[in-house]
Amino acid sequence: KCTITDTPLGPFRRIKMSISQTSGEGEAVFPHAKANAHVHFQKDPSSSSSSGNDSAHEVIKLFIDSLALATVEHSTCQTSYDEVGITLLEENFPSKEWRQLGDLEGKSVVVQLGFKRLSRGTVPAGSTLLRGYAFSQAFLSQPIVD
Repeated sequence: KCTITDTPLGPFRRIKMSISQTSGEGEAVFPHAKANAHVHFQKDPSSSSSSGNDSAHEVIKLFIDSLALATVEHSTCQTSYDEVGITLLEENFPSKEWRQLGDLEGKSVVVQLGFKRLSRGTVPAGSTLLRGYAFSQAFLSQPIVD
């Protein structure tokens, strides 16, 4: 589904992306995970150069070094089992978090990632960081150029 969103930088086309889970449904995300997106656009055939060796598509690479999701560090590290069922206080863990890959001011595409707070947190074996969010939705936003 595509919607048009007016922003202070002009109108943007916003497209909801589908998410395919590769492992458990609603898996807890590492709070400092990196995110990369490669967005492929088909080039307009009328704008290709005469050299003939231009690729048929353009790739825009977006990234964020750390999602910086809310977390709490535990003082001890369990190495043999996961700690599960940890209560997530709303004042420390908002119900939703959003992160953006790319810069709207650059008048390029951006990818917006949505994360929802889990009903209970987990600390995986070998870690001290509480994981309290799952990846829930994503949008691609593109400026509308006249």
